[in-house]
Amino acid sequence: RDRADVVIDTSGMNTWQLRDAVAQEMAPGDRPRMQVTFSSFGFKHGVPREADLMFDVRFLRNPHYVAELTALTGLDPSVAGYVADDPGYGEFMDRLYALLDHVLPLYEAEGKRHLVVAIGCTGGRHRSVTVAEALAARYRDDLDVTVTHRDADRPAEARAQ
Repeated sequence: RDRADVVIDTSGMNTWQLRDAVAQEMAPGDRPRMQVTFSSFGFKHGVPREADLMFDVRFLRNPHYVAELTALTGLDPSVAGYVADDPGYGEFMDRLYALLDHVLPLYEAEGKRHLVVAIGCTGGRHRSVTVAEALAARYRDDLDVTVTHRDADRPAEARAQ
């Protein structure tokens, strides 16, 4: 049937029911995977307004204070390894995975089609980047995943001597 000829009776529908009716009409039986953006950022540059969920990883040891890691980002394997070697990292990630494993399907069932999970550290270059990348890798097979690093390209500030 020609989509231009479709009429949806909206009387008695709330916003969510209308959204579902339009989605069903446009792609019958087709339900796209939820889109999740894992975004790293630095608290000192402000929190991202678009975040639906936000996690602070400033409790992890900071590679900024290691001379050979300062200029690198969490995309570098040596920085990622340093962050992952923090004694609190493994348990934190296990608990974060458990939380996201629980809530992501609930958001999807509620009709949320895009979710932004923001991970913050001080400057947004090391710890948050490492964690955002780990989350993206974990969920990439089940969801439509994007990863962004808002502040990773900012220049590293000089360390106090």
